[in-house]
Amino acid sequence: MTAMSPVSSRAWASVPRLLLALALLSVAACGGGGSDSPPASTSTPSAPTPGGASVTLTGTATFDKVPFATGSGNGLDFARAVAAPARGVTIEAVGSAGQAVLASAVADASGQYTLSVPGSTEMFIRMKAELRRSGGPSWLVTVRDNTANDALYAVDTPAFNSGTTALRRDVHAGSGWTGTSYGGTRAAAPISILDTAWQAMQLVLDAEPGIAFPELKMFWSSRNVPCSEGAGGFCDGTAASRARGEIGTSFYAAIGSQGASIYVLGAADSDSDEFDQHVVAHEWGHYYQDNFSRDDSLGGPHSLSERLDLRVAFSEGWGNAFAGMVKGDPLYRDSFGTQQRSDFSINVENNAVTFPGWFSEASVQSIFYDAFDAASDGVDTVSLGFGPIHAAMRGPIRTTPSFTSIYALVNALRAAQPAQADAISALSTGQLVLTAPDDFGSGETNAGGDARNLPIFPAMTNAATRQVCSSLPTGGTAAIYNKLGNRRFLRFTLAVSSNVSIAARNGRSGTDPDIVLYAAGVERGRAESETSGTETLTLPLPAGSYVAEVYEFSNIQGSAPRGLECFDVTLTIS
Repeated sequence: MTAMSPVSSRAWASVPRLLLALALLSVAACGGGGSDSPPASTSTPSAPTPGGASVTLTGTATFDKVPFATGSGNGLDFARAVAAPARGVTIEAVGSAGQAVLASAVADASGQYTLSVPGSTEMFIRMKAELRRSGGPSWLVTVRDNTANDALYAVDTPAFNSGTTALRRDVHAGSGWTGTSYGGTRAAAPISILDTAWQAMQLVLDAEPGIAFPELKMFWSSRNVPCSEGAGGFCDGTAASRARGEIGTSFYAAIGSQGASIYVLGAADSDSDEFDQHVVAHEWGHYYQDNFSRDDSLGGPHSLSERLDLRVAFSEGWGNAFAGMVKGDPLYRDSFGTQQRSDFSINVENNAVTFPGWFSEASVQSIFYDAFDAASDGVDTVSLGFGPIHAAMRGPIRTTPSFTSIYALVNALRAAQPAQADAISALSTGQLVLTAPDDFGSGETNAGGDARNLPIFPAMTNAATRQVCSSLPTGGTAAIYNKLGNRRFLRFTLAVSSNVSIAARNGRSGTDPDIVLYAAGVERGRAESETSGTETLTLPLPAGSYVAEVYEFSNIQGSAPRGLECFDVTLTIS
């Protein structure tokens, strides 16, 4: 990391390693909970220096917030940027000599802060790309540069002398936009990303005021590029690739000891997402699923017009809808292109879906958002707000014996809101999703264009054989692992602990069936041998409910997918 020196109030710098360590050891006193932001900031000062008694220093922390152009498709409008409050950020008074932290505070919802600092002392104000709170609720969110040893972003004011009377110093992060390009440092980007995280946390705090948020590290760099923009066009998902900025797309992942992480694109004139708050909120929604609910998604490419694996449809539809909930705006926009002057948009409240059903992220996002919002449209007469959705995600969806899907959501909401059960069912059936008697979608009649997709979770019993078929997406020829029909699911229940054997076979030369077994979304075993035409998974299991996933390997990965392959699956319990 680079050494720190006073810089322009519109420039950011990487916090030095020693200073960062010291800062993280100190605790900034702050409050807040529910729908409120932290209150007017308080200060944790050091003892006054011999230079003079303490003085009160106030200020406002702001950043350039760049909105979208009024016309859809026209991207960002830098000419309409406003100085928005940097809500909840950590503010420090740092001594120019030795760079000791003299006092720290947390900016309130207006970006205002108050510090008690030593008088007659040379110092500067630092705004760190950090949200920090201890106690209940609690959080630690940082924005770091993955292309510079994960250095924490910060914005410093010019140095000044604190004098002997109360004084004011504001700190601002500018966008760096000069009219036609980024001619200056893009200081606002990390603060804008942090502000979206702050908004997402407020929505959750409304529903559960005392919640503890696990630490979240967010990564942004102007060198964070789509795969095609990387060195040699190469993105392999490794730490080395991420350190080069070759992240492929903005994404959330829980990465080893690094923990919960969101990476955000920053490639100017190509694809940058720091001001695309719906995009950042979408990824924060995946952080929410991973830490407070459950996400069984396979990930991978997806679009609103595709028939997807139901786990992927649920996860991505949730992310889109959640972004609308955070922003209070159902129009999801994502900027890209030269001068960031283009964008595509998604209206998550739109009920007109290309292929409606349990396999459609567009259907899922529509049901989620219609359950949340106050507006009535079409069959939507439901206005639950976020609280009941949060309760469903935290409870029944987290523990469902099935995979996470739209069925688990609808059943949880109907059970918790009996007076509105029929209205909630109308949201579901309006998207051609059956109001099912269980989370397995039993009785569903919408096959997504292929009758072999039903039932979604055929029930298995001891010594019985069921046939399931693995195929390519309807009308598709490529092996894309997360589409409807690639993988088929079967379910069974054990009353007592037992030895279980699951065999999939069709005897056809060259076929390669594979089996993965889950309990409440957690993998319990897999069999992936290359034996032609057959596969067997054998293991001891405790009592409980299980889902077996069966697929033809070439249909999810490989250059020569076989297409439709059906397998006889036999369950043996002993």
